[in-house]
Amino acid sequence: MLFHVKPNTTRTFLKTFYTELGKRDPPHMPAWVCPLPLGSLCPAHFKPHLQLVHKSEQEHRLENIKPDQIFAPVRQCSSVVVVVVVVVVVVVVVVVVVVVVVVVVIVVVVVVVVVVVVVVVVVAIVHSNLSDGTVSEAPRRVAVEGGPGSGRTTLCLRLLYQWAIQAEGPALAFIVPLRELRGSPLLNYLARELLPRTAALGDAVAQVWRTLHLLEDRVLFVLDGYDECIGGRASLGDAADLLEGRLFPEARILVTCSPINTATLSPLVQRRIHLAGLEWPHVERLCVAYFIHNNMAGRACEFLEALNVQPQPVKQLGQHPLGWIMLCCLYQDSGSLPTETSALMHAAVKCIVKRSLEPAIPYEEEIPGHCRKRLEEFGKVSLAALREGRCCYTEAEIRARGGGIEVTRLGFLTRGLTFGQRRKPDLFTPIHVAVAEFLAAYYLTSVAQYANILRRELEGLPSGIIGHLAGLLGPKTHLILNQLCPLEVPPRSVFSLLKAAGASDGNVSAVCRLVGAGSGFGPAPNEKPPAPLVHTSPLELEGWSKILQSSACTLEALELVFQLERGFDTRYLDEFFDALATNESVKLVRITSLLGQEFPADEALRLAGHLKSVLGKKKLNDFELVITCLEESAHDKLECVVNALCRGLSHASNSLARLVLDMNLSGEQVSRICEALRGCVQVQALHLPHLGCGSEGLASVAELLKERPLLALNLAGSWGSKNEDPSSSGISMGR
Repeated sequence: MLFHVKPNTTRTFLKTFYTELGKRDPPHMPAWVCPLPLGSLCPAHFKPHLQLVHKSEQEHRLENIKPDQIFAPVRQCSSVVVVVVVVVVVVVVVVVVVVVVVVVVIVVVVVVVVVVVVVVVVVAIVHSNLSDGTVSEAPRRVAVEGGPGSGRTTLCLRLLYQWAIQAEGPALAFIVPLRELRGSPLLNYLARELLPRTAALGDAVAQVWRTLHLLEDRVLFVLDGYDECIGGRASLGDAADLLEGRLFPEARILVTCSPINTATLSPLVQRRIHLAGLEWPHVERLCVAYFIHNNMAGRACEFLEALNVQPQPVKQLGQHPLGWIMLCCLYQDSGSLPTETSALMHAAVKCIVKRSLEPAIPYEEEIPGHCRKRLEEFGKVSLAALREGRCCYTEAEIRARGGGIEVTRLGFLTRGLTFGQRRKPDLFTPIHVAVAEFLAAYYLTSVAQYANILRRELEGLPSGIIGHLAGLLGPKTHLILNQLCPLEVPPRSVFSLLKAAGASDGNVSAVCRLVGAGSGFGPAPNEKPPAPLVHTSPLELEGWSKILQSSACTLEALELVFQLERGFDTRYLDEFFDALATNESVKLVRITSLLGQEFPADEALRLAGHLKSVLGKKKLNDFELVITCLEESAHDKLECVVNALCRGLSHASNSLARLVLDMNLSGEQVSRICEALRGCVQVQALHLPHLGCGSEGLASVAELLKERPLLALNLAGSWGSKNEDPSSSGISMGR
């Protein structure tokens, strides 16, 4: 197939070829997929979710673009423009209100003049801002980054289909699956594999060369699958010269790759685009069509409701062309979607494997033993590939080490589309990278009992695998956690693993060690670990509650950063303070909070409600309450906290010896706290730094000292009230 004839003939052939491919559904659909309406998955109907990636190191924003904007100039959104638009909207609203309320003609005239001035200024700002690098020029070289199964090849065919049905655009457009080159010259591939050949190969290649040079600046090369070149750069042949601008430097180039190839390809392209799969509205329409086509229209809304409350990783899976079908099948078979990500992936893989068996087995039954063995063998290959940064597997690799070719019939692998005329060895990719990570974790569960093998496999383990591993091992996840170093995993990641695995005694004990709340942690055997910071996020509060309830907890001090988000579920906070109150190892509790201008009253009340249980905690030796106020006079907001402190001190722990109250208290509030301390004789050290209460409060402290001496008193950073003159005794310094 070759174009030794006129370019117009080649153009006609390519357009016919791409039109046919664009209207055709994928030829290698997995056996587990239920029937779909004709054309649902064809490239012509592909609705990709494309995001423009800024090349600047300082920019981390992603902006949505359309497929027809890939090679077009794009006006980038700017924060200044957004602010200006907001200002314009506010001004317009104010003008409308003034005009409605004030009907005086003079006022209306003044307002109109102000509006005109503001609009002129806005236009000037917007114009200067847009002229300062906010318009991205039309590129000639573009990289489209997407994970396995995200629809990169389908996007290529969608672009070529659009070229085929439109009159304008490049003179010629070629698709080159890079995995099929295998080191051969680019022109040889076009002449031998893609185009109609009616002459000797040598003459055909020469004619291709002449035509491409003649139309160089009007040619589009679509290079698909940079990450699928198993032989690395050597397998690209002179396609590497094309990418690097030494061959046909004026041609337009689109190359698809994995995000891991960013460092290599970023210097060679003018624009990077992230392919996140399908647009979410299109996913919802496809899901509805799936259930309607399979006579289950009534379950479509129920499924979408269950899907929309899933965490973001599950929604990202649902955006992949086969991911949403997998979730539909799982819901169809089980009637629900698990809320935990690793549990959902486990259920989804089991679902499609059971559907792919011949004959298929019901969802309630277990996967046969021989299939589990193949999954473990393939998981080992998947883990090795993930370590290398790839998610594709050759047929030879699977036959030799990945469970045999039979594993490709279990439904979780897809076979790449072949464009050339001659048969090439198949290349397989998973439905989603999470499937590859899950199967790698599935393999690791088979060696979890062998500490030496497990330690070796866990070294440098790619992120994402441990979460699935915890979900699979459940109560035995401590086998994995005990192999981790405390400095390797941040606390939030540890608590995520605990939530996925379940709070068995062994798991909680291992987590205690990792977060510094158990034995086996610390820079030296005789050195106490630092007090850990506990943030008021649901995940951390839930995890720390489990730790404080555990007999393995040896933690002696902790600090709670009390800062609640809007809509916070107070159940997690209640469980944490209940666990803290019953814990016997913690002897020092420090609570810190920032009281801002919009500090909600219910947040102060919630803090006050838990102070009594903390002060009455058994074996509590030190209590510190630090509330930083952004306002000079925030005494009213602290009133409920002071009341709770006074009540709590009357029932404080007998072991409470040291009290630190770093708060902006009024003189009257200090007096009440001192009155409560008169009956709390066990407190021997009192710290009241940064007081601004004036002589009234400080006099109360002096009276307390007369009645019951303290071993330590700290008034560092205290000062008198704002309008108070300095006293001769120096108690009130004034300001």
